[in-house]
Amino acid sequence: MKMPMVWSTPMNNRASTRSQHVDALRGLAVLAMVQVHTAALLPAPVEMTHILAFVSAAIGGMAAPLFVTLSGWSVHRGLRRRIDARLSITRWLCVRIISLFLLQLVINLLLPQRFKWYTPGVLSLLAICTLLAPLILKGDRILYSLSNWFIPYRTRLVHAIAIVFAPVIFFNIFPSLVPEQDWWWFVTASSAQEWCLRLLISGTYPVFPWVVYFLIGGVLEHDLLDADEKSPLLRLSGAFAFVTLILTGGIALATGHRWAMTIGEGLLTFFPANPWFVLVSLAWTVFLWNLFRACSDRLTLLMRLLAPSGRLSLTIYVFHFAILSVLVPFFPDDIGIGIVFIITFTHVLFWIVLSILHQSRIPKVSLESLLRMLSSGAVPQSDSNNE
Repeated sequence: MKMPMVWSTPMNNRASTRSQHVDALRGLAVLAMVQVHTAALLPAPVEMTHILAFVSAAIGGMAAPLFVTLSGWSVHRGLRRRIDARLSITRWLCVRIISLFLLQLVINLLLPQRFKWYTPGVLSLLAICTLLAPLILKGDRILYSLSNWFIPYRTRLVHAIAIVFAPVIFFNIFPSLVPEQDWWWFVTASSAQEWCLRLLISGTYPVFPWVVYFLIGGVLEHDLLDADEKSPLLRLSGAFAFVTLILTGGIALATGHRWAMTIGEGLLTFFPANPWFVLVSLAWTVFLWNLFRACSDRLTLLMRLLAPSGRLSLTIYVFHFAILSVLVPFFPDDIGIGIVFIITFTHVLFWIVLSILHQSRIPKVSLESLLRMLSSGAVPQSDSNNE
């Protein structure tokens, strides 16, 4: 039975070279992470009704979903390519899983004012997702062998719905484990059992439901959209993304809930990520993916500015925490929202400029290059898109 195109990446001219629009979107994701982490760590107490605080929260709400989705695309693509080429995947997987856990530990140690040394985070989430990736692909293949109906798009959508509601069901069964509305509750664990709960279902970035983004990322097509394909896909994904905003906004108004909260009683909550948040952020992630695929030929300047950061996404993610760990303690207790905006913008601009210079001077000096060097049978850098 012939596999549908989504099962493997065809080795044509478009797929065998780095996809600049993918790098650019990854750059947008990691720079959004820089923005939200910088703003969060600077001492500027301000109400969420302030326009700058709202914009910062909106960017932050999309940063991690984009980052995890693109990581899912990258890991699935790398895994499929190695399976198709009959290369060993054991070392390739082990290097990434161990490295991600170690880098999460480094980040935690850099910022003791925000994390415990053992706190699970985005990188430990990606380590678990990478560990699960071969099983996910195997499950897809088994289901497809049973029936043509079980194409990846359908099966992963069904799985995603089940995963999104799994925490809701779990916390209804075990109400004593419902997360508290306190940051330190999410990052602290008093036992190994509690640490596993933070990692899997009740931490800042637990596997349930965040693995949904990884699953969906694994079935996204990355080829550029042809002219006759642009309008339908863009209109459909864009319309759905805006409908999710209008729908959730309407529900919030009708019920008297706050529309979005980082932590608290909002219709959309980030910690923990509830079903409404996953729906809205995933809809906008897919829309942005299609937008970058369709408009890369029109937004060449934007692509060139963002793509270098995308090629260094892991490096930037780790080292921007190092910069913050050094600078943040020297800021006064309340520096004002305007100064925070300037510092945040400067920090993001710093990484854009540094990434461009890095790619032109020393492109092989990065965490990404180190991972490729440690992995056996790694594809050339020009083919990898940070696999």
